[in-house]
Amino acid sequence: MKDSLVSICVNRHLSILSDEGIKLSPQARILDFGCGKGEVVVEYRRRGFNSFGCDIEIPEDIIKLVGDDILRKIDLNNYKIPFEDEYFDFIYSNQVFEHVQNYELACSEMERVLKDGGCCLHVFPSKLKLIEPHIMVPLAGVIQKRWWLAIWAFLGIKNEFQKGASWLEVLC
Repeated sequence: MKDSLVSICVNRHLSILSDEGIKLSPQARILDFGCGKGEVVVEYRRRGFNSFGCDIEIPEDIIKLVGDDILRKIDLNNYKIPFEDEYFDFIYSNQVFEHVQNYELACSEMERVLKDGGCCLHVFPSKLKLIEPHIMVPLAGVIQKRWWLAIWAFLGIKNEFQKGASWLEVLC
């Protein structure tokens, strides 16, 4: 049976860490920064790791299913990661930073919740990908302008979290 994409993702994380001489113990606390629906968090937990996730939007039904102590929303008023200082041994993100509005704040928050000696791994999408995988806008990695996003939002291009939203709400 083939591994799922989520399983492959976790295998890649662990392989990259191993190549760098880092081995996570089952007691290690792991944060998925920008966890979406939390699939990778659940996969790490399935493997016995102490994994958590945070994002600005997480569907309420997913939070109830996985647990609000495991998946937590980032407060948009202050962008504070909702965990204690020096809590995590490993923080990763997968195609998140291209959406971050304030790199300095995001990085300082990750530094705050990362233990001394902890590590981060961040995956960035190819800028040349035809369809941006989160917002589904063609060439959004190349044409990074608000007017370009506005055109596609007006035309009705929406991801699963934006269904039912007006084009102006999608643009915000």
